[in-house]
Amino acid sequence: MQIKRVIAGAWAAVVLLATATQLVAGPVTLVRPAVSVRGAVDAVAAALRGGDPARAERLANLALDRADLDANERAHVLLNRGLSRERLGKRRLALADFTEALRVTSLAPRQRARALFDRGIVRDELGELDKAIADYTSALALAPDFPAALNNRANAYRRLGRLADARRDYEASLAAGNTEPQYSNYGLGQIAEAQGNPLAAQHYYREALAADPSYRLAQTRLAALKKTLPDASFVRVPPAPSASVVPAHRARRRSGSVMRANFEAADIVPALRSAILGRTGPGRIRVQLGAYRRQDDAAAGWNRVVVQAKGLLRGLTPEIVSVVLPGRGRFWRLRAGPLDRRGAGTLCAKLKARRLACIPVKG
Repeated sequence: MQIKRVIAGAWAAVVLLATATQLVAGPVTLVRPAVSVRGAVDAVAAALRGGDPARAERLANLALDRADLDANERAHVLLNRGLSRERLGKRRLALADFTEALRVTSLAPRQRARALFDRGIVRDELGELDKAIADYTSALALAPDFPAALNNRANAYRRLGRLADARRDYEASLAAGNTEPQYSNYGLGQIAEAQGNPLAAQHYYREALAADPSYRLAQTRLAALKKTLPDASFVRVPPAPSASVVPAHRARRRSGSVMRANFEAADIVPALRSAILGRTGPGRIRVQLGAYRRQDDAAAGWNRVVVQAKGLLRGLTPEIVSVVLPGRGRFWRLRAGPLDRRGAGTLCAKLKARRLACIPVKG
């Protein structure tokens, strides 16, 4: 699976008002002040941020026994306990915690979106794909430009065979500023392979490796494709940097598929980018660059036109579409996109000026 997770998963405030030692009773000869409610709540978050979900769960149990927790404080403790239990593999208990927290109607919209996202991950891991999609969709209704929720919903759509919906969400996740684009690009590569378009799949796997050269799933699929496509269609992917120079943010990325968005709950609602609608809305335009009798020739044709276009095709995704023409047989059409109508017209004019074939087509 390619589920994206929120790495910084603490639900309490960043400022801690109590240390872990303040939660342990001192010697009987001393009178120590009681831990404040805020201190108890923040201690749970601190344990979770510190990578100790077992301790976070224990502290959450103690905090939830307090009679002085208000509704919002209780919800935040439940959410942190849910995150802790999910990391400990206690998924049914985590699901119950997220569900109980979501009953608190006073949660702010951003917090509710994050809670729905976290519950969606648990349901995804339990194989409850329809329910996971419902949670991701509810989160996106509150935070329309939430890259991790878009990526995760796309994964669920893809596993259900809803490839058009999955592609839309992967593209929207990338357009929304996904900080770990290898996951969405890998998903787009899987869709391209399922649709019989190895050239586009190759493109997406290369994009995934450009974001994370150590991403094994993309490495494996790219190596498999190399056996089926002509050598001319392959540009060697640069080797991964040595461990001593790998940036810290890459070193933290897992080769697995679970996507935890690397932003705090307060940051999940940036302005909706108009580019999402341009890339995923109805009436997408692509440009057709040629038609070939053999699929291998179409793949090699992409490499030639990229060189001849001198950068005009940068950022576009190649596709090879099979079509049978009455009385003429099967052809393999080479296309690239997506573009809006004006962009396609401008691109074709520039390509034709270089004596290259170009026709705007829908789809």
